Amino acid sequence: MTFSLAEATKWAPKGHVVATGQVQLTKPNNLRLAYSLSAPKPVKVEMPHSSQLLISGGSSVVWKFDLRMGGLVSWEIVDTKITSRPFNILTEPIVFDLYRAQTDNDRGCDFGRNWMSRRLHQAKHHGVQSSWAYKEDGTLEVVSRTRIMPPSLSWALEITATYHFTNDAVWIRAHAKPTGNGLPRAWGRLGLVTAVEGCDRVRWFGRGPHESYHDKKLSQLVGTWELPADELVTEYEFPQENGNRTDVRWVELWTDGRRSLPGRRRLLRARFGAFEGASFSVLPYSARDLDDCGHPYELHDRRRKDRVVHLDWMHHGLGTGSCGPETLPQYALDAGREYDVEVVLE
Repeated sequence: MTFSLAEATKWAPKGHVVATGQVQLTKPNNLRLAYSLSAPKPVKVEMPHSSQLLISGGSSVVWKFDLRMGGLVSWEIVDTKITSRPFNILTEPIVFDLYRAQTDNDRGCDFGRNWMSRRLHQAKHHGVQSSWAYKEDGTLEVVSRTRIMPPSLSWALEITATYHFTNDAVWIRAHAKPTGNGLPRAWGRLGLVTAVEGCDRVRWFGRGPHESYHDKKLSQLVGTWELPADELVTEYEFPQENGNRTDVRWVELWTDGRRSLPGRRRLLRARFGAFEGASFSVLPYSARDLDDCGHPYELHDRRRKDRVVHLDWMHHGLGTGSCGPETLPQYALDAGREYDVEVVLE
C-alpha cells in the first residue's frame, strides 16, 4: 500500500509518497523443498593432490574444495559458449565470518570495546577436519569442521558444515557452537565472506533499495531490486560498516560483460529460502579497510577491483551507542548460543 498526495502542497509536489505499508501474503519456499524439486544430477570428482577436491558440475562450473582449510577456494565458469578458458570468480576463499567493521555506535558503547578486548576483529578461520563421500544419487557430500578463533584467547566458534554438490549448485548447512572462556558478548555477524571478480551489478529480493539493518529497516520496502555494485556503498563521513541489505531471500551477482566474461550474465546466486533476517553486502573494501581508515580519502586509496561479498544469516543490530542506548537485546547477535543455518549457492 502506498499513500501519496493527490494535489501539490507548499511542502511537497503532487504524488509525493506520505506513507507505505506491506503485508506478507504467502510464506517463502523452504530450501529443502526447492532442492527436492530440482532433480539433482551426479558430479565428477578428482583429487589433484591429497588435500584438494576438483568437483565438476555439469558442463558449466568446476569447484575446488580445500580439505585442509575446510572451504571452497575456487568457483570456475567453464562453459565454452561463454568463455574460451576457465574463469574463476573467486579472488578469496569462501569462509565463515563473525566480525563487522565497527560503526560509530559500536565505538560509543560496550559492544565495540568488548569486541576489541575479546579480539573478535583478529579471529581467523582454521580448518580442523574434512571428509567426503558420494551419495546414492551420485552427488557429493563434504563435511568439514572448522574453528573461528582469535590469537592468545581461549574462546572459539566451532562450525560443522555440510557441503552438498550437485549440478551447478552447492547446498551448505552448518551448525555453529561457541566454546571456551571469555566469549564476546555478541558476534558482529554470522555468515560467509569471499571476494568476487567481475561483479558489476547486484539483484536481490528483500528490503531495498538503500541499506538496512536488523533494527534500521522499515523505511526500505520488500521487493525485487537491482543496482550497480558501486551504488551499494553508503559513504559516511567516518569510514565504518555500511551497505548492508536485510530480510533477503536471494541475491545475485552479475557481470555486464566489460570484464573477463563476454555479455551480461549471472556470476553467483545465494538463496536463503525461508530463513528470516538474512543479509548481504557487496563492497570494494574489507572490514579491516573500514576499521583502519579514519577519513574517506584514505578508504578510497584502498578501493579494490574485486568485491568483498558478505552473505550473512544474521547481523548484529546497530543500536544508538554514539548518542544513546546500545543495541537492544532483541537485536543483538548472542555469542553464547548455538545456531543452525543453511544457504544454496549457484
